[in-house]
Amino acid sequence: MPDPSALALAAAAGACATVAALAALDPLRAAGARELLARRGAQGRPAVGDQARSTFLKGWLAGPVRWLGRRLELAGRPEPAEKAAVVAAATTVAAALAAGITAGIAVGTVVGVVAGLAGAGAFPVLLLSRLRAAATVRRERLLGQLVPLLELMSLELSGGASPLPALEAVLARSRSELGSEIRSQLIGSRVAGSASFESRLSAMAERLDLPPLHTLAMILGLSRDYGSGVSQGVRALVADLRRARRRQVIEVSRSALNRVLVPAAFGILLPFMSILLFPAVAVLSRSFGG
Repeated sequence: MPDPSALALAAAAGACATVAALAALDPLRAAGARELLARRGAQGRPAVGDQARSTFLKGWLAGPVRWLGRRLELAGRPEPAEKAAVVAAATTVAAALAAGITAGIAVGTVVGVVAGLAGAGAFPVLLLSRLRAAATVRRERLLGQLVPLLELMSLELSGGASPLPALEAVLARSRSELGSEIRSQLIGSRVAGSASFESRLSAMAERLDLPPLHTLAMILGLSRDYGSGVSQGVRALVADLRRARRRQVIEVSRSALNRVLVPAAFGILLPFMSILLFPAVAVLSRSFGG
């Protein structure tokens, strides 16, 4: 029987390590202007800590941090990638230590080491899987918001409006997340010297992993450069999105049917067949036995 006080101390150590990491990474007060200026040198040079951090992040951690930042952006998480990585690492270490110490006290040293290593390996996988699931859910939500925007834009174009004014009129009445993102790109394209709306929309499509936005940017660019029609392209894009959503619904319904039929076959059909065939099997067994 393990000592309850030792288990409580192990759990308290893991909790204190996690709280300390979160408190160190997320201070309650933001740095003021004087502190920000003090971090710079007398001639505007970065401080030693900032320079070392920048050099460290530009080295072998640049690729993973960039990948994590993209995943966080796809999932709709606003925190910086460096902060998320440090918080995840600190929480992983705390969870691994808590699991290892608890298993070591309850069972043995070898089991504690194995439990600690298993916790250190399983916790990041769990975090990444949750991040990937959040990115998938957000992407599906944005795709669902794009279809009504394009349908309303098609109606505005049918009324004789130009492409960008039609899109602006639709975005002015939209309160969706995707509408706000596209509206910010449209406003930014009107600043002097900035990139065009089509290029900004293509960059947004790559950043959010939304290929239909890239198609919309191509349609608008062709209309601007060559005067091609936009209404037909927008309607075709809406039809493609509808068909893709219909195929997805069919796939989900089929998988749901399989998840229902397989347990039903083993949980209902097999006992029913056993009860139905029991008299015949009993008669055959007595016949062969006699």
